[in-house]
Amino acid sequence: MTLPVRLSLDIPDLATAPDELIQSLLRARDGRWSHQTKAMLLKAGTDRLTLNDAWASTPMSWVCPCCQRDKPSIARLTPSGVLLCQLDYHHDHLNDRAKAIFRADNPFPEARESREQLIRAIDSCRQLIERFTTSLLCNDCNTAEGAAKLALRDEVDPDFSFSPKEIALFIKPRLNQPHDIDVEQAREIWRTLKPVFEDLVAFAATLSKRVADGRHRKEGRPGSPYGRPLSDPEIVHQLLVAQAGDHYRPYQLAGHLDARSRSAAGAGSSMRPKRRSGSAAPPAETFAALDAQQQTFAPWRAAPADWRCEVCDRSKIEICRKSNAGRWSAQIHDVPEFELETDPVNLGYRLEERGRPIIGGHRSALICHDCRNILAEAKRRSPGLTDASLTFEDLRAVILAVEPNGRHEVDFAAVLERGQANTDRVTAVSDYWLHRSLASGIFHQATRLHKRLGWSVEDVEWTLAAETLPSAEEDPDRALAHIRWLIDQGAAFAKQDRPD
Repeated sequence: MTLPVRLSLDIPDLATAPDELIQSLLRARDGRWSHQTKAMLLKAGTDRLTLNDAWASTPMSWVCPCCQRDKPSIARLTPSGVLLCQLDYHHDHLNDRAKAIFRADNPFPEARESREQLIRAIDSCRQLIERFTTSLLCNDCNTAEGAAKLALRDEVDPDFSFSPKEIALFIKPRLNQPHDIDVEQAREIWRTLKPVFEDLVAFAATLSKRVADGRHRKEGRPGSPYGRPLSDPEIVHQLLVAQAGDHYRPYQLAGHLDARSRSAAGAGSSMRPKRRSGSAAPPAETFAALDAQQQTFAPWRAAPADWRCEVCDRSKIEICRKSNAGRWSAQIHDVPEFELETDPVNLGYRLEERGRPIIGGHRSALICHDCRNILAEAKRRSPGLTDASLTFEDLRAVILAVEPNGRHEVDFAAVLERGQANTDRVTAVSDYWLHRSLASGIFHQATRLHKRLGWSVEDVEWTLAAETLPSAEEDPDRALAHIRWLIDQGAAFAKQDRPD
């Protein structure tokens, strides 16, 4: 009889373990704990660091496939003194066009088996449309691609994406600096590829019609996997989970490690802007009339009498300003403030968003019109920016001086710098809204199928897993756990939308 092999595995507390231990155990990763990151901070003369998940998920020796720069050549010091260590995932937006085409031509049927076959057919066909697979690039290459498309926005189809090899042809890399771009070279690449792009769009339409006609279907269901044998790592992991019991909860270590590795010092400074004496406040009767008039707007009503702007800390009467024509005005805006996801379970399920911050929720925040105007002016000066490009901390940091009953003094050069450095955050906000929409939709669909149509819980979960998760057929147990988590997330979001 062969004796069992006894293995002992010590799993460190990734939140508190020494940096040297993390580095010795995880040589294929990087983070704020690595000796290379610390050396780059020392060389840059700063202790402020923005390092995202994508940077942390790659080894210290990683090289950008576009510009061929290594990490020490990519990291750059921003004008506000933050060392920016950021990689981005670049995908082909042609896949988004194909998705829209397939959705328009192929509404989901009621029968579960038909829905499952349709989903598999669409997923298989869409892979034939992409010109390149999703690739990890440095932030400067990804930003250069967006800048080239923005410069050519009157010519380039919005669903066209330059591939990594094509980006390499029109960028002019510099060490530790953003790229210069050759717009004419980018234009020539687009003109050469335009027929290819249009042919693929037409091919997507053809495939979509074929799928709608019932072709490209494949029988099978997630509940009947094809019996793929387990690999050695999977067997070892299952034994580890079985023996560890409550001492080890699987699928959470990745979330803990991401939180330990990244840094977001570039999100802004918590310092409040400098206050000045300001102009005269409106007379009491004038403010009372303005207050009564503004009660027709929900954000103003939601702000109590002792409200203060969450960015500049001014009161209702202090945000009032007189125009050149002598009219008093004031507005309060309701804007979302986003919160990073910290729950290890949620982080474990949202691993497809790794490479950028993962946002877990938001709350409504009330800010004054002058603070809100910084966002509007930033978008006017740099059309690529969005409302999500600046955090509240960013807004506070770029306001040089605040005065009651007057306009803010704002450093718009810093505004644009911070906004352009927050591309990861913009994507994270978009990911959050997509996740929230998906989870909410699945929750409401599950409720409708179970409570209104009388489906069993098992049928509801299997159907939603097949429709939503490509991995359902290969790993049905994991897919079921995933869909139950999504339903729970949707229920939590629904409760937030309709608080008791």
